[in-house]
Amino acid sequence: MDDLRETLAHRCHRWAVTSSGSATTLANYQPLFTIELVELFPVPLRALSLQQQVYTPTPLPPLWRDPMAARILPFAVLMLSALVVSTLSTAPGALYPLRTALLGAVVALFWPIYRALDWRLDPVALGAGAAIGAMWCVIPVPAGDAAPPYGTLAGAALVGWYLARGLGTVLLVPLVEELFFRDYLEGKLRLGQGRAWAVAAALVSASAFAALHDRWAEALVAGLVFSWVCRRRGRIGDAVLAHAVANAVVYGVAVTTGNLQII
Repeated sequence: MDDLRETLAHRCHRWAVTSSGSATTLANYQPLFTIELVELFPVPLRALSLQQQVYTPTPLPPLWRDPMAARILPFAVLMLSALVVSTLSTAPGALYPLRTALLGAVVALFWPIYRALDWRLDPVALGAGAAIGAMWCVIPVPAGDAAPPYGTLAGAALVGWYLARGLGTVLLVPLVEELFFRDYLEGKLRLGQGRAWAVAAALVSASAFAALHDRWAEALVAGLVFSWVCRRRGRIGDAVLAHAVANAVVYGVAVTTGNLQII
């Protein structure tokens, strides 16, 4: 304690000498006082300074530049729009163009992020997508007696419906679903290294993907194939390409045969 008193007295003497003969203000004392406190109590004060640096909040990027939002938000819009039209309309399929326009607007918001992905063509992805599309079409699905999904649309409105349905099925849906299931969800489920974690994550994400489809068995196989295509070279663009090719095959067969139930 005596040493501390002597030290404090010595510091005060230094402060008095430093300020003598000059018009020193409180602002002049502040840097000197801070330095003296750090010298007297180095560990607590430096630790407090370090904590202030560590816990300084980092500003979030704008929504349209957030890679996580680019993988989650479009999928949420896809699911929510399906729920809304199914609740409010007796012919929800006829409103598919509205859903396509809404989903297209959200995708456009994040387009700079999507454009930066690796979009090189991969023959394996093309072949895998064609195989999935062929499997989907070969397994018989009865046309049934249900009303067509476009309801009572005719003429130019019907042509617009087919165009919007093709745009959504072939381009938008593969992009949105693969970014969510194969890129975001499967990546989060891989909690460790090794083949076991990779297989478990692929099975869970493919099962969640299959749960969204009436033909869940075919969708489960498709999800596993898309996962393999993605992990083969570590490129989500390959999975999007395979999914788009598969949907293009299914959509082409559906329009050609008139059996839109297979979509």
